[in-house]
Amino acid sequence: ILGYSEWQGAAKDYRQDLHFANTYLISNSFFNPWATETKRFIERYKYWFKQDLLEVTPNMAIMGYDSGLYMLKGIGQYGKNFTNQTSHKTFLQSKIKFEQINEGGAYTNRNLWLIHYRTDGAIERIEAKQ
Repeated sequence: ILGYSEWQGAAKDYRQDLHFANTYLISNSFFNPWATETKRFIERYKYWFKQDLLEVTPNMAIMGYDSGLYMLKGIGQYGKNFTNQTSHKTFLQSKIKFEQINEGGAYTNRNLWLIHYRTDGAIERIEAKQ
């Protein structure tokens, strides 16, 4: 099955069905609450803010983390040319890959993933090459 990114919001309740159907979702973000690095983030978030993450898709707290990581590391290393940086492997939800649409124009995130709920119970993020 090929599904929409909006289906991620239902994954908590229908995860077994998504795996059974060998489902692929097209999305530019994916928050995997079962992955080790995101579990660590959730624990730290609860420690510092004394509350759970909001259950929204995309997750705003993690979007802030990924965006901040991209901006701060990029500006620190590349200065005003931070959009030339290579992507970090530590993004939790959204791999950011800005490209300028046309000369003098705005930048847009060109990353896209296929989220594969495999029949063996694993979830993999497959980067769509552009």
